[in-house]
Amino acid sequence: MDGDKAVILTASLTGFGAGTANVVVTDNDTVTPVGTTPAPVGTTPAPVGTTPAPVATTQPTPTPNPAVFQLQGRVSISASGNGLRGIAINVFGPTGSRSTTTDSDGNYTVSGLTPGSYTVTPAFNGLTFSPPSRTLTVGPSFNGVDFFATLTGGSTVAPPPAPVPGNPPTNPPATNPPPTNPPPTNPPATNPPTTTPPASQLSVSGRITTSSGFGLRSIVVTLVASNGQTATTTTDTNGIYSFAGVASGSYTVTPSFAGLRFSPTSRTANVGTISVGGVNFIAGL
Repeated sequence: MDGDKAVILTASLTGFGAGTANVVVTDNDTVTPVGTTPAPVGTTPAPVGTTPAPVATTQPTPTPNPAVFQLQGRVSISASGNGLRGIAINVFGPTGSRSTTTDSDGNYTVSGLTPGSYTVTPAFNGLTFSPPSRTLTVGPSFNGVDFFATLTGGSTVAPPPAPVPGNPPTNPPATNPPPTNPPPTNPPATNPPTTTPPASQLSVSGRITTSSGFGLRSIVVTLVASNGQTATTTTDTNGIYSFAGVASGSYTVTPSFAGLRFSPTSRTANVGTISVGGVNFIAGL
């Protein structure tokens, strides 16, 4: 054909179905519907009535939660290896500080740590730790962050002085020479009878320390009466304990703390008309 000419014809075109269409016929006999784009060479047109495949889209990648790690360790007595409970474990790192305490076997775990540098420090009044602290770069987790404990000032165990009731005078009582004059003829003065204070005013108290005098806190102290009744308390930060509101009678006082031994192992406190103090103990490893 000479040149391009527009004609109208009725034909069956592959991929377009039967009907009337505007086409352009060129010299190379290629028929193209007017207003359409030919399919790429080598491809098969989609059948009439089909839905084109959806266009793939890229979904944003969710941001993962930051990895968390943990530290595990044990605090024990260096000489025997017995674990120490109740030891404070302080951890300082990128997100601030946190603390926990050792269990009955001396074990501890600090979890939920993000990556970074952390310093772990044990603390307990009257104990010295080796090493004093540990610094680790977390990520991954760490096991075996252990510490050895010794009593501050040494561990020699010697019994303290025996308990004494009340607060004895610091100076010995004065002694007077026997009188040289005959006794007076007046009758001697009489003192009113001593009355026993109510039980709510009587107490048993003492202190638990190392041999160097460092008070030990959180030591459990048990008081057992002669009738079998018991009471417990713990020492304060200076190692002092007290049982208030006790009645007159005989009591056995016993300290206990996992990993420590005490001298003596127990003491007897006889409560009469006044309170009994100085029921002391010395702790060793």
